[in-house]
Amino acid sequence: MNTVIIPTKNEPGITKVIELIKITVPNAEIIVVDKSTDNTPTIAKKAGAKIVYQKGNGYGSAYITGFNEAKGETILMIDGDMSYDPRDFKKILKPIINNEADLVLGNRFAGLKKGSMKLTNKIGNKFLTRLLNKLYKIDIQDSQSGMRAITKKALEKLDLQETGMPLASEMLIEAVKKGLRIAEVPISYNPRIGKAKQNVYNGLRIASTTVRMIRDYNPLTTFSIIASAMIVPGLIIGVDVVIQWLTQGIITRIASVVLSSMLILTGVFTFMIGLMIDLIVKEVRKK
Repeated sequence: MNTVIIPTKNEPGITKVIELIKITVPNAEIIVVDKSTDNTPTIAKKAGAKIVYQKGNGYGSAYITGFNEAKGETILMIDGDMSYDPRDFKKILKPIINNEADLVLGNRFAGLKKGSMKLTNKIGNKFLTRLLNKLYKIDIQDSQSGMRAITKKALEKLDLQETGMPLASEMLIEAVKKGLRIAEVPISYNPRIGKAKQNVYNGLRIASTTVRMIRDYNPLTTFSIIASAMIVPGLIIGVDVVIQWLTQGIITRIASVVLSSMLILTGVFTFMIGLMIDLIVKEVRKK
């Protein structure tokens, strides 16, 4: 059985979303995790969905609430504003049905309809996706897509804690770290029915989460950057001192010698600390 989770907050298009899900994914358990101030839950229940009232606030909290309620072997995620077409679930589910993936993302940029995404959101999405691709050595086109599917077994391996929009990045990063198979398929993306709920603050939170998870999962990367920021200037300053010694046979820039030595030694020490922490983190994860 499949479970479809839909976070809602005043969604005038919810009936259409549920109707298309019922056609595309027959016999699915449809869970609407609601935080509305209008009659969205009443309409959704009438359309055939199970209503669960959201615990906490935010996009991430809605899904975590839904995950805890889901009974299906595969969990499907979609928004309640018809920006994603539920009929694309056929493509989303295919890699899982064929045992080719544990987590499947829908690539909105493959079928982006006019007026469906603001330019600022496009730029933000592309930046965050490139950042994730580079830092976590993956190759996807749309890391922030809200239409995705994950097997229940794979979901249980993830430690998801983000309560807001960064959950999308956290899920992907966790999947990479847990060695899950990730696939991406082209989907359409349409102008939403109702008001947009994203803002610049959400984008900053997502970027912050990405950087934080680099620190937590790849401490060596973080410490290497800090170490390089000290070693490189130290070497640059030291080169002048060495050149003076080689050409003149004397060293007059004592302050430069001290500064160069301090920067290089501190940088090396920082790198060694990062290496030790990285080894400890890897050993802890093996347990």
